[in-house]
Amino acid sequence: MKRRLTFIKACYYAGALADLIATLPLASPRAASLMFGVDASAATDAYSWASRIGASLMLGWTFLLAWGAQRPVERRGVLLITVFPVVAGIATGGILAATSGFVAPGRMIPSWIFQALIIPAYLVAWAMARGIAARGGRDE
Repeated sequence: MKRRLTFIKACYYAGALADLIATLPLASPRAASLMFGVDASAATDAYSWASRIGASLMLGWTFLLAWGAQRPVERRGVLLITVFPVVAGIATGGILAATSGFVAPGRMIPSWIFQALIIPAYLVAWAMARGIAARGGRDE
């Protein structure tokens, strides 16, 4: 059971780290420019306002995942909510950004690779946590 808990916690922390990194381009047009090649000088007030709201939500999700890691079996529902709607929504946004020409598809590849890895990992971690809970296991 210890290996399973380690894997589950690692999933939470990997997501928290990714969310912390994802906060940067939302909080700063310059970071968005460096990471995704978007024109920082074209950031309108509306774009800045919306992206900073997104940054606060992304940072909040960072802390939610770190909180979930403290009691990973008990808080396993956070894993499913992270897959859908959160990661699914971020992936959809990335696809739309790339297909619209806002972001070059090549700049999205690291995000898409991470999403392709984290979604099944979170589903496996959730299933493991559910199994531990069903057997009356502790999550500490």
